[in-house]
Amino acid sequence: ARMLEAGGAVLAVDDLQWLDDATLECLTYTLARGRLRLYCTVRRGEITATLAARLSAWGAQTIRLEPLSLEGTQALLSSLIGVAQPFPVFSQWLHASCGGNPFFALEVLKNLFETGRLHITNGEWHSVLDQISRDYAEFEMPETVHDLVLRRVAQLPIEAQRVAESASVIGQRFETTMLTALTGFTSSSVTDALETLELADVLRPSGFRHDLMRQAIYKGLSESRRMALHAGAAELLSLEPL
Repeated sequence: ARMLEAGGAVLAVDDLQWLDDATLECLTYTLARGRLRLYCTVRRGEITATLAARLSAWGAQTIRLEPLSLEGTQALLSSLIGVAQPFPVFSQWLHASCGGNPFFALEVLKNLFETGRLHITNGEWHSVLDQISRDYAEFEMPETVHDLVLRRVAQLPIEAQRVAESASVIGQRFETTMLTALTGFTSSSVTDALETLELADVLRPSGFRHDLMRQAIYKGLSESRRMALHAGAAELLSLEPL
């Protein structure tokens, strides 16, 4: 506690949900000494009962950060190179793919620049797909985002994981009845799993939170599971599996 206090009057902790009980106990003791102000970030879908109790005991004030809007994504792109252009088509793709998540957006941009698929010339964004793409959907997700999504999903109950996997095969929009038939779970279990996935910010009522989530879960499927899910979905749709 004395070491933390020696660093200044403010302590910033990122991803509070990842801290173990011993570290949380240390923070509780340090805050009780009254010499330190704590600022932290936490994923609202990953607040356990234990962590919620800690936050309540600390008297924490919560500020909920919503995803970036399309205009916010355009402002982010413009600010990165110091121009006022909105880059409408590219920013619409980035916003739709990342769901307004700033971290995902920056990781996607970083990956596109590092691989040479995106560059800046005379203050304008250019990509290798400008002349052939209508919506830039051909761009793939970077591994950093892929790993982060899979790590988050792996922490969920197995029923929620299986429902998410089935939904990733069906597509961005899916029906509960189809998920019930594809997973073999009861309707009640699927509904509970969907609620869990919404709380974890993987899904929203109309589909995946953003397409990067769906891509990551789909890419993380084993070949045998992917084939089985495709075959099951095709059968449900009265189609021949590809």
